[in-house]
Amino acid sequence: MRVIAGVARGRKLKNIRGLCIRPPLDQVKESTFDILGHLVQDAQVLDLFAGTGSLGVEALSRGCQRVIFVDKDERAVRLVEENLERVGLADPQRATVLKMDALAAVRYLDQRGEKFDLIFVDPPYKIGKGILEALFYLLSTTDVLKDEGEIILKIPLARRQEMTPAHFSPIKERRFGQSTVLFLSRKPRSCS
Repeated sequence: MRVIAGVARGRKLKNIRGLCIRPPLDQVKESTFDILGHLVQDAQVLDLFAGTGSLGVEALSRGCQRVIFVDKDERAVRLVEENLERVGLADPQRATVLKMDALAAVRYLDQRGEKFDLIFVDPPYKIGKGILEALFYLLSTTDVLKDEGEIILKIPLARRQEMTPAHFSPIKERRFGQSTVLFLSRKPRSCS
């Protein structure tokens, strides 16, 4: 597992055996960032279920303004911090790592007035449907995602139909083996 492009190109990221993390394959990551293209440049990025931090580190390497990494596992948090150091991107002005679950993080970031251009959601394959539904409901009802922002959701192909988030429209979809990557935008909110 390595950084594909940008200032940290070619540098290797560490993973920990035994930690329930499946980092995205380099092919999946490269294709995802090719699709995002210029949207990464100067973007505010949120990396939920960060794991190794591979997606957020790639965004930093490609010129995003800032990434907030979120994972509830202490070992994953330490791994993200180590990977940031390892590739020379451990700048506290550009990279923040939070140890909290995704729902709590979205609430916390919304209360702080944080807004993101890109939100990566790469949950564990065995995550419950209810947790993802609650997360996407929260993302649709808060201002954490900017109006023109995108969510990049990686899910198992077998669960694709059950995990199409309400309140969001697919922009693009790519399949990679047993995984699907969805690029989503928020549907316009109704005025009430």
